[in-house]
Amino acid sequence: MYEYEADVANFAKYFDIYNLMRISKGATADQLKKWLISEGMPETSARRHLKEFTEDYDGWLYDYDEETEEYTVSKYGMEYFIKKLAEWSEIKIYDQEAYDAGSKVAKDKVKQLKDEMKEMEKNHLEMQALCHSQQKYIEQLNASIERHQDKIVNLSTRLGISETKVKELESEKGESLWHKLRKHVNWK
Repeated sequence: MYEYEADVANFAKYFDIYNLMRISKGATADQLKKWLISEGMPETSARRHLKEFTEDYDGWLYDYDEETEEYTVSKYGMEYFIKKLAEWSEIKIYDQEAYDAGSKVAKDKVKQLKDEMKEMEKNHLEMQALCHSQQKYIEQLNASIERHQDKIVNLSTRLGISETKVKELESEKGESLWHKLRKHVNWK
């Protein structure tokens, strides 16, 4: 049966030992005792402290390897302890799986948005090329319209000149030899 309060008490009391195990990624009882002494704890207190840590508590927070005689922080035990601490303090803690799942969703969304952006850029370039070609076509049509307008003006001017000449000739024409002959011969 999991005893949360016992783990809290043990972790608080022996925090320095857990910290050493975390830093060294495993240490024997002798190494832990020497480290406590080097930190200023008297040798007898260090021995007693270590004995209490190793014998009086059989919790979830550390693992003991009988082959190497090393104590290490239990990753599973600490994870469980942190979850229980979060429940006790009513704080939502996301585990690595939830983080990885959320991260994957976010990365997928970023990839999707980047793909959409590439597609939009491609469409933009295609539309820009189409607009450019249409602009060239419009410019060609405008040039053609200007040429035709110039021809119309030129033809209108020539027509006006021709009409004036025709009127002048009609007013000057009088009776030509042909008209006179037609009257006498009765040709139709």
